[in-house]
Amino acid sequence: MKQYKLETYQNCSAGGNYIPTLAQYEKAFEFLRTKDLTVVQKSACQMILSAYILQEKVDHDEIHIVNELIREK
Repeated sequence: MKQYKLETYQNCSAGGNYIPTLAQYEKAFEFLRTKDLTVVQKSACQMILSAYILQEKVDHDEIHIVNELIREK
């Protein structure tokens, strides 16, 4: 296991930031229209939509939430 110095380790970016894929964008859009989502899931889907449209990176947590919804089928 890697040891991190406290001053160099940043928890908020530990998992990385990524631009969502087209498939994640399409699914997030679909979930907002068809699923009864929690506040966290809805927020994650909205972040995926915005990040994809703007081609901006989003925290991996939002991507993970959408990927979990995709796998729930």
